[in-house]
Amino acid sequence: MVLGTKILRPLDQERQFQKENKMTTNKTKPTAQDVAQRALALQLIVDRGWSDYTIQTQSWFRRLRVRSVRKRILAWDKREHISHWVTPEEKKVWDQPFGELSKVDREFATWRLEAIVPLAWAIGLRPELPEFSAHVEDKHYGCLRFCKRTPVKTILATQGLDPYTDRLLRTPEAIELQANVYLLHSWRAKELLNGNKKRVDLLEAAPRIFGEWITDALALLPLNRNGELVMERYRLVIPELRKRELVMVQNVFEGRLRAFKWLSGENPDWDQVTTDT
Repeated sequence: MVLGTKILRPLDQERQFQKENKMTTNKTKPTAQDVAQRALALQLIVDRGWSDYTIQTQSWFRRLRVRSVRKRILAWDKREHISHWVTPEEKKVWDQPFGELSKVDREFATWRLEAIVPLAWAIGLRPELPEFSAHVEDKHYGCLRFCKRTPVKTILATQGLDPYTDRLLRTPEAIELQANVYLLHSWRAKELLNGNKKRVDLLEAAPRIFGEWITDALALLPLNRNGELVMERYRLVIPELRKRELVMVQNVFEGRLRAFKWLSGENPDWDQVTTDT
C-alpha cells in the first residue's frame, strides 16, 4: 500500500483476504480458552515488571502506591491461579522477590505487553489492531490491565465463545496474514540493525526473498512511492530511524509476531516459538 491511501484495518482484511496462505499446514491451534489464559498470564508478568520498575526507580510516594498494586497482583493470582499458566521462562521472573528484578528481567516482563494485543484481538476483545509501529496503549488492552476481576469464563462469555470447541473469532487466514505482515516488518528492522542500510523496494524484494505467498501481506504494508517501509508513528521510512528507535520498533514487531505465530499453531510451546526471519 502506498503512503497516503487508507490503511486497511483487521475487519476489512478478513473480508478482503480469504485466499488460503501457502504456508498454512496442519497445525495444532490454541483454543479460545488457551488464548485467554495466555493473555492473562502475559498481563500478570507485565504488571509484575512495571511494579518492579516503579519500586526501583521512582520516588518514595510512587513506591508506596505500587505496594497496593503488588497486593492486587498477588490477590489476583491467588483468586484466578494465573501463575499456573505462565511459561517456564516467565516463571523464572515471577518467582523472584518483588522489587528485585534485574533490568534485563524487567525489560523481558514489560515487553510482553506487545504480545497481549494480538491475543485480545483474536478472541474479539479488541475490534482492531494498533498501527504496526506504534506501542500499545491502555485502550488496546485495558480490559485485562492491573488485575481486574475478569475470570477466563467471563472473558469468553462476553464474546459468545465456547472455551474448548469454538474457533477463535478471527479466521486462520486473518491470523496468518497478520503473522506475515509482522514477519516483513521484523525482517526489515533486523536487516537495518545488522548494518545493511541500503533502502529496499519491498514490492520487488519480498517476493524474491520469501516467495509469492507473501504477496497478500505486502498489500497491507504502509509503503512510500519507492516501496520502502514507512513507520507511521514516526512519519519516516524505516532506514531513517535512529538506532534506539529501531530497537524499540523491533521489540514491538517481535512481540506481536510471536503472538501471531503462536495463534497460527506454529508451536504450542510459547517459549519455543521462533521469530526468525
